[in-house]
Amino acid sequence: RRNSSGPALVVLVVQAERDPFGSASEVRLALEDAGRGRPAAIEVVEVPAAGHDLLPRRASGVDAAAWWAAGSTAISDWIGGIAAGLPSL
Repeated sequence: RRNSSGPALVVLVVQAERDPFGSASEVRLALEDAGRGRPAAIEVVEVPAAGHDLLPRRASGVDAAAWWAAGSTAISDWIGGIAAGLPSL
């Protein structure tokens, strides 16, 4: 039988600062609204100076490979944190 409040939400969004489809704060509000009444672990990480493709602008001088490596580490750390809270099998 399903809990009346619904399943817990576990969400990570990596959102570009300059994404024309929405800002990190807009995404955060939409997720909070979607999760209303349910337990939630929602994190929105904003990538500064990036567009929708999450790549740094050339003018930033940031190396794209280093950019992706840092993002991959942040995602991996988040997954590890979620996994640490799961019951043992």
